Amino acid sequence: MRHCLLWLYDKNNSITQREASTELKEVYGAAALSHQKCGKWLTRFRNGDKNVEDLEDEPRSGRPSNLNDEELRLLVEMDPKATVRELAEVLQRSVGSVWNHLRDMGFVSFFCFFCLFFTKNFFKVSKFGVWVPHRLSELNKGTRFVAAAGNLERYENGDLNLDLVLTQDEKWVLYVNVVRKREWRRRGENATPTAKPGLHPKKILLSFWWDTEGPVHWEMLRQGQTITAEVYCQQLDRVAAALAQKRPHRQHQIFLQDNARLHTARLTQRKLAQLG
Repeated sequence: MRHCLLWLYDKNNSITQREASTELKEVYGAAALSHQKCGKWLTRFRNGDKNVEDLEDEPRSGRPSNLNDEELRLLVEMDPKATVRELAEVLQRSVGSVWNHLRDMGFVSFFCFFCLFFTKNFFKVSKFGVWVPHRLSELNKGTRFVAAAGNLERYENGDLNLDLVLTQDEKWVLYVNVVRKREWRRRGENATPTAKPGLHPKKILLSFWWDTEGPVHWEMLRQGQTITAEVYCQQLDRVAAALAQKRPHRQHQIFLQDNARLHTARLTQRKLAQLG
């Protein structure tokens, strides 16, 4: 930046600090020098101090750091959940030293989320992993991979028309959805408390069927009713009636569902074969 500023000065000796800063920001954006720094260096240039070697930072005194940033980065990549104290114990360094290096490297922890809010220079943040329904075994992963690869090959060969795919899912819908949000408060001031939901909140099961054109059929499970293969087959009859009414232009559908027990039951398989 200082070399670029020197070039601007040599090009126009009467350039002001605001003009120089504006021209630098047009090219380099946030990395450009501020008005104050441009004024400081322009004053030095006008006083005859234009030695290129003097544009570099002067050497600083102090104790050199012997903490290896690459080693610290590797530890964080291997275990993103490690705390600063745990990293300090592994590296045999102080907590403050490790924290300063993490900050300089761009890592930010959860309790410094306000820094991330005001600056966009950080590339690492502390996050929780999302909850998944269950852990897949290697056999489950292999089966899903084969099915996905087969469907992709059918699609690329033109044997699979996604517009014909009809799929469904079930979802528990809560009567009351409790949401806790963050609040900006003064230091020492408590945020608004939020009551935790009960262990058994009131809810209802929603069954939903849709395709590429939109919703086809949906219904709520009656209070006290249990979803079984018999109930699911009755729902499939109503879905078939909805398809005949809303999609009369389609001669057939490709039905996609998961492998829940009521979906793989013999009664359900017979019903699907009957409906075609």
